[in-house]
Amino acid sequence: MWTGAFATFVAPDAPTETGVALTTIGSEHDRRFIVGWDRLTSDPRLLEAYNTLKLQYEDSADVDSYEAAKSVFFSALMQEASIPMARPDRDTSVA
Repeated sequence: MWTGAFATFVAPDAPTETGVALTTIGSEHDRRFIVGWDRLTSDPRLLEAYNTLKLQYEDSADVDSYEAAKSVFFSALMQEASIPMARPDRDTSVA
């Protein structure tokens, strides 16, 4: 995935599954990562829920559904934390 504020990379030859995400400071994705991971590390129930979500897709080849489920999960974390999301009328994707 690559947008003006977010890019992901995968290391296909790494000995363990490895991915890196880069975000533009202050962007929606940056806020989602900071708030999401802060909440996961501070609330064992949320971490358990996230791990359960990941396990549901562990052997699945349906990457799109997994990414959609993660997006819903992290959006819920943001809403519960009352963090404003980016405006939906602004497209920051890069062609």
